[in-house]
This record gives sequence, C-alpha cells and structure tokens, in this order.
Amino acid sequence: MHDRAFNIGSEVNNVTVAEIADQVAEAVSGAKVVITGETGADPRSYRVDFSRFRAAIPGFDCEWTVKRGAVELADAYRRYGLTREDFEQRFTRLAVLRAASGAGTVDDTLRWRR
Repeated sequence: MHDRAFNIGSEVNNVTVAEIADQVAEAVSGAKVVITGETGADPRSYRVDFSRFRAAIPGFDCEWTVKRGAVELADAYRRYGLTREDFEQRFTRLAVLRAASGAGTVDDTLRWRR
C-alpha cells in the first residue's frame, strides 16, 4: 500500500449531481431542488472505481452514504447555529441576492430577470 493512491468508497455512492441535490434537500427542511436545464445535459461522469482498494483490503465495506453525509452536515449547521441569516451576514453576496429575490428582480433559482 506504500506509495499507492486509492479511491476509498463504494459504488453505491456513484450518483448523479441531481441525486445528490435531492438527498441534500431531504436533509434540509424547507429546501427544494429546481433543475432548470438551461445549460443542457451535463456530459461529465463522476463514476469512481474502487476495485483497487477492494483488492488491497478484502472484506472492508464502507458504510457512509451521500444521504448520511448530508444529514450530518445539516445537523451540524443547526447545532452550531449556521443559519441562512448567518451566511448572509458573512457572505454579503447572498444578502444582495435575497433582497433582489424579495424585490422580484431575480427568479426562484436566483437568476437575474431580464
């Protein structure tokens, strides 16, 4: 195993960006996923091969999932008070977008109306 790179994980976590977004939305109450399709299909592939790791460490099975990670992050944000308002105070661009949303100058996907 010395001087070798390994992808650590499981093929069960080879999911699309949309599937990740859906799992995050499930973990965050009130969140919704809006896929506009305005940029077309995404041809990139994020399929990861874990066979080298499985061959080096037979019998090891990863238990962590995308959904479990999303839930962990959402819980941590709530536990430490990392609210949307907190982010907006720290990242003023978000406050600008929220004000623009309230004024109707951006749509619900935070894109400027023309």
